[in-house]
Amino acid sequence: MSNKIYSDTFFNESLKLRYLDTLNEGSKPVAERVLKRAAYLEENSNKDLYNFSLSECEKLIKALGARTLGSARSSFMVVRYYIRWAISEGLRDNNLNPLDTVAGEDYYLTLVDNSESMLFTKFRIDITVADLVNAQDSAIVQCLFEGIMGTGYSEILNLKKVDLIGTEESTFIPLIDDKAGERKLEVSRKLIDLLRDAAREDIYQYKNGEASENAKYTEISLANNEYIFRSGGTNLKNEDMKASSHLILRRLKTVEEVLDYVNFTAINIRKSGMLSILKTILFNADGKLIKNKMSSDDENLIAKQFNIKPASFYNYKREFLNLDTVRKIYQL
Repeated sequence: MSNKIYSDTFFNESLKLRYLDTLNEGSKPVAERVLKRAAYLEENSNKDLYNFSLSECEKLIKALGARTLGSARSSFMVVRYYIRWAISEGLRDNNLNPLDTVAGEDYYLTLVDNSESMLFTKFRIDITVADLVNAQDSAIVQCLFEGIMGTGYSEILNLKKVDLIGTEESTFIPLIDDKAGERKLEVSRKLIDLLRDAAREDIYQYKNGEASENAKYTEISLANNEYIFRSGGTNLKNEDMKASSHLILRRLKTVEEVLDYVNFTAINIRKSGMLSILKTILFNADGKLIKNKMSSDDENLIAKQFNIKPASFYNYKREFLNLDTVRKIYQL
């Protein structure tokens, strides 16, 4: 097991490591995975998992996207036993474990994700990005969520390390679509940091760092060239070449497999990013509706970010970019 669960910003990481040391070797991998994914919610709520309420615990477990009863039960038990341990250590604000009041298969079924949804909440994307050990993977997901894609993923694959020069002061980056041409896009500081990490990465870990010890390879060297997103392997025909679109497809498929997701495609991640912006337009931070539909300025904002032609925007609104879909996906 690694000696680092999350990142330098992990909320009370040393405590999680102390807890993991109390578990047997068979229980550690599952517990580590759940605690690692809890980190984002902890930081945003500014409290450790051991002080979560029942609704906060449920939000975490549901966000993990359990697709089977066994998976939901497993995540439930990790959270339950962690809170029990924290109570025994005198850490929780009270001695009541919210997960001791609920249990049983009927309850676990309420935590299973049966929606087969094609779209993902911002929270699901955030914990996914946090859960990926390769910056090469997490940066791809964040790129798509923030509107970077292009014909054949060319806006992503054309990104070069030199494009990050100046991003200490500005979060505008140059993009090149092989067919649509060039544009500049303002992105989040989070994405800039992920791109920097991806540019520095020279080793890629298979299966998100969970490849079997018996596997032929557990990690591979990445090509040493000017691009941010690079292929790996010992049989690279031309190390200086830009990676192909298959790189994006392979890495998203790996994310889908190791995190047990469904429909985790580039198009769905991109649409989820559009929907996230629409949510901030229609609802305030407390989840209160402030307007029923987009203005023309709102439409232009989303269209510009995701490089959508105005003629196509009507179809997006009819398909998913509307109040009803925001309410459904974000449960508002």
